[in-house]
Amino acid sequence: MSVVNIVIRTINYALVDYIGYDTESRRVSTIMTSIFFASLVNTGIIVLFTNAKLTFVPILNLFPINN
Repeated sequence: MSVVNIVIRTINYALVDYIGYDTESRRVSTIMTSIFFASLVNTGIIVLFTNAKLTFVPILNLFPINN
């Protein structure tokens, strides 16, 4: 499991515990739903940046990644 996914999971657990639910099943359902959507967005952003043509971003010219 990647570090980013561990951070997402930890933040989601903390937020759901902060909100507080009456039943354990509602709490677990909310945690699983939020982790699913956060991981989906995370995966989408990684794929977007991997396939993006970043040669037009001036700050990235400092790093030798776009040869």
